[in-house]
Amino acid sequence: MELIYLLTILVVIYEILLLHFNKITEHNDRCIILLALFGQICIYLFLKTNHKIFMKISHYLFWTVIIYITVFSNNKYLLLLTSILFGYTLFTRNYFNKCLFYSKYNEDSNNEGTNIWDIIGGCLLLLSLVKLVKK
Repeated sequence: MELIYLLTILVVIYEILLLHFNKITEHNDRCIILLALFGQICIYLFLKTNHKIFMKISHYLFWTVIIYITVFSNNKYLLLLTSILFGYTLFTRNYFNKCLFYSKYNEDSNNEGTNIWDIIGGCLLLLSLVKLVKK
């Protein structure tokens, strides 16, 4: 099993536990988690159908969700999740020299290197960590 799918399973379990144990009380945070779960369902649909549109939707939802949580949420559990996801994303982008999500639906992504998303991701990681430490 690839790392990206293992991480997706772990994130789904974490999000369901947060919802189940009522650790997310704000309505907007609950909605964004449901949107994230929809994105993870799209990953599953990609695995079953191999239609690249599902991975593309999931990729865009991933960035939308983690940017939203980082900028607008004050929930420590969600901020912890985004910090881990940003760290993982930045690590894998630099280690594999490509975005693992993007490479699943775009065959021309063999050598992306560092780009603006690495810088944005790094800044958002710092913002997420600062907000998490303040909690």
